[in-house]
Amino acid sequence: MDLEPGHGGDLVVVHAGAVRSQKLAARAISRLQSLPDGHVGALCDAVVEDVKRLTGYDRVMAYKFHDDNHGEVVAEIRRSDLDPYLGLHYSATDI
Repeated sequence: MDLEPGHGGDLVVVHAGAVRSQKLAARAISRLQSLPDGHVGALCDAVVEDVKRLTGYDRVMAYKFHDDNHGEVVAEIRRSDLDPYLGLHYSATDI
């Protein structure tokens, strides 16, 4: 996960952002807990959606790492103007 530190500012705004983030995280956890057991694809799809909602990133992907350590994009959510990476494979040295 790639995260960046927040910038200081109005404490009321910072607090409101923290409360909003906490509520989004609680909803995401509840949603993940309600997923059916054994459905890794559904879990990956839900995680990328929730991470995008929490972070506001333009693209969030989940990788599956194979025995030779290369990665495959198995779930993705992105802005509509970005090219899709879903299903692409990347060598271990690129990840």
